[in-house]
Amino acid sequence: MLSLKLRYDCWGGAQPRALNRDAIEAVAAQARAQLADTQRDALTLQRLAAISELDVNDLHYQLWISLDHPVTDEDGLPVLGLCEFDPDCGEDAVSVLISPVGERLSPELALSTLAHELGHAIFDAPAWLLAARRQRRGGASAYLGRRPALRTLTRHARHLGEEAESAAPDGTPAKRLAALVARLAQAASDKQRRIAEFRANEFMGSLLVPRQRLVALALERAPHFDVGIEAAGERSDAGPRLVQRGALGWAGMQRLQRDLAACFGVTPAFVRVRMQRYGLLPGEGPT
Repeated sequence: MLSLKLRYDCWGGAQPRALNRDAIEAVAAQARAQLADTQRDALTLQRLAAISELDVNDLHYQLWISLDHPVTDEDGLPVLGLCEFDPDCGEDAVSVLISPVGERLSPELALSTLAHELGHAIFDAPAWLLAARRQRRGGASAYLGRRPALRTLTRHARHLGEEAESAAPDGTPAKRLAALVARLAQAASDKQRRIAEFRANEFMGSLLVPRQRLVALALERAPHFDVGIEAAGERSDAGPRLVQRGALGWAGMQRLQRDLAACFGVTPAFVRVRMQRYGLLPGEGPT
């Protein structure tokens, strides 16, 4: 059993302010400091699953994590995982459900799924809990929005970029106005969903593969895989960068990424994204 105490900048209703990557990375660092074994680089699935309580900005609530049963959405379709708060359960508790490791879910994907959904439990759940408390104090018999907390893991890389389809407005002016209002409301909802997914994904990445440790390990191990290091002074931005050497340099870079992935318990693709994020590889660059 494990309790995490975390803080970040938020509005009075516990809704996070516009947190940038640095701010999200700082929250992940707080969590990792309370989770990580200093002798290991990888956080294990069992270690994350041991979290039973969260204290976020002085709001205390339970975290119920399950890794034992297949998870489905409201339509009965299989998903990798979800984060959910049931306002009618009578408990200040958030559920994080992850499908079992198996044919659909590798150990590495299960770990990243759990870290992603933990991000939702940290950044999104406080607002759900406080809204339910206000409803109870107001004497409401039911919480508006029966399933406000359902958050499924991204099923594919296009998930965050998808837009809801909408029919072209037709009919009377009143119908066209109603369609316009509906589209505006949907656009606002989609924006909030994208922001929530951005936070959860950034938290996941920084928690499982922290910047300082990845950079240090990559620079230490690069020479063993014949990967070059371009010094910071050779470029306009801040840190060193890894470069391929020779016609087969890509092979050495791939071996390095597989080696680093094994250190952190994630996939090589996961490590490659973090290397780009931290400026070690061409891509988004350091943030």
